[in-house]
Amino acid sequence: LGERVAVIGGGNAAVDAAGVAKRLGAKEVSIVYRRSRAEMPAVSTEVDEAEREGINLHILAAPVRVLTKDDRLTGIQCIQMELGEPDASGRRRPVPIKGSEFNMDVDSVIIAIGQGGDKAMLPKELEYTGWGTLVVDQVTLQTNIEGVFAGGDVVSGPADVIAAIAAGKEAAISIDRYLRGSDLKEGRPAPIKRVKEVSKEGVQQKVRAAMPILDPGSRDGSFAEVELGFDEKTAIEEAKRCLNCGVCSECMECIKACQAGAINQEMEEETVEVEVGNIIIATGYDSFDPTPLYHYGYGRLDNVITALEFERMINASGPTGGEVVLQDGSHPKTVGIIHCVGSRDEKYHEYCSQVCCM
Repeated sequence: LGERVAVIGGGNAAVDAAGVAKRLGAKEVSIVYRRSRAEMPAVSTEVDEAEREGINLHILAAPVRVLTKDDRLTGIQCIQMELGEPDASGRRRPVPIKGSEFNMDVDSVIIAIGQGGDKAMLPKELEYTGWGTLVVDQVTLQTNIEGVFAGGDVVSGPADVIAAIAAGKEAAISIDRYLRGSDLKEGRPAPIKRVKEVSKEGVQQKVRAAMPILDPGSRDGSFAEVELGFDEKTAIEEAKRCLNCGVCSECMECIKACQAGAINQEMEEETVEVEVGNIIIATGYDSFDPTPLYHYGYGRLDNVITALEFERMINASGPTGGEVVLQDGSHPKTVGIIHCVGSRDEKYHEYCSQVCCM
């Protein structure tokens, strides 16, 4: 790569490329981006770390030509930009400033300005979105042309490898059904709807813990992990910040953990008739929410929990392995228990449960 490297672009790929160039021995690495730092699509914390590593940011600048001597790269010529009106992406369009050209001496140039699908081999009748991706049925992945299916980045735009693999599997199911003359949609799950905002009702906000990182001076010439990870106590506290909005993410770890083999992710719904002599209804009950009882502090103060939450805690298979643990991970010296919360109360339930005190 040489000692001087210029990376063209402002996304995560550009920042990653700059970091790799620095680690491979380049002494001067510069990111050239045509908009301001505020418009950079890269994760802001990644840009911060790049600057800490000594990577230069040339913002509001765009390359106009490559400079050579004896057929060898010697530099690039750039022009200063200013932000104009918003473009189709919603960001302000960069406009060249006449007469503001300047040269940068570099040994290598890395272009990281994004990618697009190669449409040369595709039928011209295919329909595209405003972003240049193919329009498909969200369940079957069939395009506007019957019998033509598509998936992966050409449909979703840049995404994870696993997303492309999943799309390939769904498209294969559709193709198989199409060739068999079967219904393409029957029995297939509808696309998951993304919620705009997760409900935070009853959630206590906590400040995110700062991730320990490798000193910038120790990163040159090394591909050691920059984020060093949390200690056990901090990791547990960070896990408590999870809203659990996704519920089951199908990681299948429960199958590995269940020694009895009681979990079958492939089980399908079926109707079974069972002959019995008697039926006992024991469907459980709804636990009382003590949040409205402000004076008890539930949901407002740390370490105020319900009886069921306490039972969960002291269970050997619970989150603390049966230990009574406070929010900060320490053990309490004393524990107070209040009976009949919500019962024997005219505002909530007048009856007595008859079991708490027995």
